[in-house]
Amino acid sequence: MANVSFDAEAQFVTFPDLAPSPVWVPPAVYTDGFCAIPGSQWVAVPSGDATVDPGYTGDAYAGTASLKIAGLRASAGVSCNCQSSFYVSDGQFLTFAIKAGTAAAVNNLAITFGGYDGAGAPAMSTGVVLPTISDTWRILRIPLQPARTPVRINQILIESTSSEAAAPVLLDSIEFSQP
Repeated sequence: MANVSFDAEAQFVTFPDLAPSPVWVPPAVYTDGFCAIPGSQWVAVPSGDATVDPGYTGDAYAGTASLKIAGLRASAGVSCNCQSSFYVSDGQFLTFAIKAGTAAAVNNLAITFGGYDGAGAPAMSTGVVLPTISDTWRILRIPLQPARTPVRINQILIESTSSEAAAPVLLDSIEFSQP
């Protein structure tokens, strides 16, 4: 093989396109239980008089279980927390199924998103007041950018804005989605 040369010019004539990297959409927060995928593990932490049952089997929108929250009132809520935060992208929203756990309608519920601003400091979104929740399942979609969510999210806080105790609520199929 003496005096053999290789010409590699043709190998570098065409380079692959450098398309933008895809937007990472986190796995579902809750579907029959909280997500347990490493890096996207969610847990519910009640505060005040609130209680949470993450495996309630009395009623479910999809699958066999739903997230039951009871004892909601001012200064009593449930914080769904993820061990890591993720960046909010343009047009992203939170989708979930919700219903009252009894025949009584539930008013004055709000959702707030927690995480970090662009400098890495803790930040909270504007509270998003939910419509009246009846005893039939309905799907709600909350656009994240109009709620002024932090740049990175790792918390969903559900609370009542009333001092009176709200009827229990059931949530299911909680996920962050792209348009």
